[in-house]
Amino acid sequence: MSSMKVCAIELSVMLFLGAAGPGNAEPESRDEHLGTWTTNREAEFQKVVWDARGFRQYTRASDNVPLVEGASKVIARWKDAEGNTWFRLLDTVTRGPFRGMVFRVVQEVSRSGREQELVSHLASEPFDPREDFPVMDPFDVDYARYDRAGD
Repeated sequence: MSSMKVCAIELSVMLFLGAAGPGNAEPESRDEHLGTWTTNREAEFQKVVWDARGFRQYTRASDNVPLVEGASKVIARWKDAEGNTWFRLLDTVTRGPFRGMVFRVVQEVSRSGREQELVSHLASEPFDPREDFPVMDPFDVDYARYDRAGD
């Protein structure tokens, strides 16, 4: 085998292994927003859970039965200069008083992974994929801040 072919094969193997490395894992294994989040601040929901099944929102942190459940789809994910991870999510409510509604969510998880802020706005009907996501604003009526629960 010629040295050019050997180099080409080695390069292909290195590229393949690099693409499969931890820095390029599937989103589910890197989604810092997954888990149980609670707040003692004034919020519509005091506990929110995101996992592989979607999301569940609880009126009180001590509740075992969610008021709202749904599917959550990550539209975008990125890190800012401070190391915080940001998400744009589309959340579709499948159970509860908001059933059938779609929400655009902007979520920021702190660098430490212990705090989360989010703003959630109802998407337009009919749904328009070009519609902008909300901006993170602590004064927004739909703003909430959560701390990671001991899960």
